[in-house]
Amino acid sequence: MASLGLRPGVWMALIVSVPLHAETDEGPAIAGVTAVDSHPQACVSCHIDMVDAGIDARFSTALRQWSVAAPDELVVVARATMPGGAKLTGKHPPASESLMDIPAACISCHATASGTAPPFARLMHLVHYTGEENHFLTIFAGQCVLCHKLNRNTGEWTVPSGPERLD
Repeated sequence: MASLGLRPGVWMALIVSVPLHAETDEGPAIAGVTAVDSHPQACVSCHIDMVDAGIDARFSTALRQWSVAAPDELVVVARATMPGGAKLTGKHPPASESLMDIPAACISCHATASGTAPPFARLMHLVHYTGEENHFLTIFAGQCVLCHKLNRNTGEWTVPSGPERLD
C-alpha cells in the first residue's frame, strides 16, 4: 500500500464519513445490510483517484507501477498464493483491457485453477487482511461487505464488477 502513496492520516480524513462502527436500530451498521453501502461497486468504489488528497489508488496507476516492478510486500503475498511450480516474475504483464471490468476481467488470468498467476480470491484476501500498513483493516475495519455484496432477497453473495472510475 505504501508504494501507492497511501498516507494513513489522509485516508482517515477521506473516510470519516463512513460509519463503520455505528449502530442502527437493527444493530451494528453493516454496509449494504443494515446501513447504506458507501462502496456499492466494491473494488472500483475504493480504488479511485483522490486528487484533493494527492492519492491515486486506481488500478491503472498500480498496473503501470507493477509492470516495472511490483512492491516487495505484494510480491511476498503473491508468491504465497502461487500454484506449485509456477514462476513469479515480480512484474505484472500488460492488462489495460482488464480495467473495463474490475475484478471480473482479472479472474481470466487469476482463476483458481491458474497455473501461471496467483489465484484471485486467495491473493485478494491476503492483500486485504495481512501486512503492517494495511488500510483495509485499520480504516475500513476489514468489513467483508465492502467487497462481498448480499442480495437480501435471495441470500446470494456477489462481488460487483465494473469499469475503473475516471473521476
